[in-house]
Amino acid sequence: MKAEKANNSNAMRLQPTEGPYRVITNAAADVLSRLGALRVRQALCAGVLMLATTSVAAFGWPQHPYGQQYAYPPQQQAVPANPWQAAPAKPVSVSKPEVEVSLSLAEPYLLQPAIYAIRVVSEENLSSIDIAMPRIDGAAVDQLDGPRAYSRGKGVDRRIVTEVRYAVTPFKAGEVRIPSTVVKVRQGEGKQQSALIKLTSEPVGMSVLPADASVKPWLPLTDLRIHARHDASRNMRVGEPFTLTVTMSAKGMTGSQLPGIEPMLVSEDFKFYPERPRISQKIGLDGNSLEGERVESFTVIPQHAGALSMPVLDIAYWDTANHRRARAVWSGMPFSASGAQVLDNDGQPLHSEYFSDDYRLGRDLKMFWLP
Repeated sequence: MKAEKANNSNAMRLQPTEGPYRVITNAAADVLSRLGALRVRQALCAGVLMLATTSVAAFGWPQHPYGQQYAYPPQQQAVPANPWQAAPAKPVSVSKPEVEVSLSLAEPYLLQPAIYAIRVVSEENLSSIDIAMPRIDGAAVDQLDGPRAYSRGKGVDRRIVTEVRYAVTPFKAGEVRIPSTVVKVRQGEGKQQSALIKLTSEPVGMSVLPADASVKPWLPLTDLRIHARHDASRNMRVGEPFTLTVTMSAKGMTGSQLPGIEPMLVSEDFKFYPERPRISQKIGLDGNSLEGERVESFTVIPQHAGALSMPVLDIAYWDTANHRRARAVWSGMPFSASGAQVLDNDGQPLHSEYFSDDYRLGRDLKMFWLP
């Protein structure tokens, strides 16, 4: 296509040079004469586009729209995930718990308690535990502590251990067998709680050694110590009470197995009035030994003035560590009292707590002074 100047006019006309083109209108020539070089280029491009749309068939192009010919198949847009929404929990496979048992002494002496421990090893904390201790022929069973939980191992090998400990005290010599113990547990909490799981332990046996006839009462211990203290004043007077506290500490036995010392407190110098004893026991730091304690308190009344002495406490026991007889001794302590001894009508000393104000004034009393 080319532009030619029309005769006797400054107007420009568009003429096709060759091919199947036709000019839409010659009015464009009048427009071109009024436009500058830039406007001329723009008008030429517009005319070319108009000719192309009317002559598409001349090039043999298909009549299909470009949008349908090259369109991509529709795709569903992915919706971004909500970062605040928790992902659905996946079921976690948890192995079945296991039960372990141990006995601190394989060969205890008669009446020497052994610590029987039951442990449930699990991957998760237990929400409940029920232990049915069997009846043991030839031994008594008392629970010491538990259940208590602690961890074992690290990383993927970490396990939760739930432990309960008992004192098994044999009361006959020879073979004693602890039958299998049935333990029922549940793992997890709330909706994650598992069904009831039944576990059975292995039986355990021990050989009980007999008692030694030279030790009476029979006390199989690792160690025994006696300690005493009092609150008597230095200016002790006859008939004025004070408190004596005696503590026995034993290793290898519970406090309830230790004997009372009241039968040993026999003296002409004092009268002893016992109070209720305090008994306790615990498991040693090594986890395999018992520690018992018996604390006894007495109200003590001096019976006469002058030099006084407490009875000696001498307790024999069997040293289970060295397999021999041993003794625990408290040698007593000296006292000195002053004042008069108060007698009743029969000539017997009176307890100061029983004195009335009239007695203190001297009515119906027989009094004498001692240097």
